[in-house]
Amino acid sequence: MRINDRINASEVRLISSSGDQVGVVTKAKALEIAKSEELDLVEIVANQTPPVCIVMDFGKDFGTMASLAVHMF
Repeated sequence: MRINDRINASEVRLISSSGDQVGVVTKAKALEIAKSEELDLVEIVANQTPPVCIVMDFGKDFGTMASLAVHMF
C-alpha cells in the first residue's frame, strides 16, 4: 500500500473522504485535495489503470481498513 508522494501513478481514480467518487484526476490534484483536508492520499487498488486512491486519515483509519480486508478475504 502506498501513501501520498509514494504513489507512482501520474493519474488516479479518486474517492473523496466522504466516499464520493471524484473520478480520474492527476496525482498532484489528488494530493492537493488530501492536504487541503489535512488527510492522506492512500492507494487502495494498485493493479488497476489508473490506480484507485482514497482520501483518508491513514494513521487513524488503517486499523479499520486492515480489519475489513481480513473479513473480506
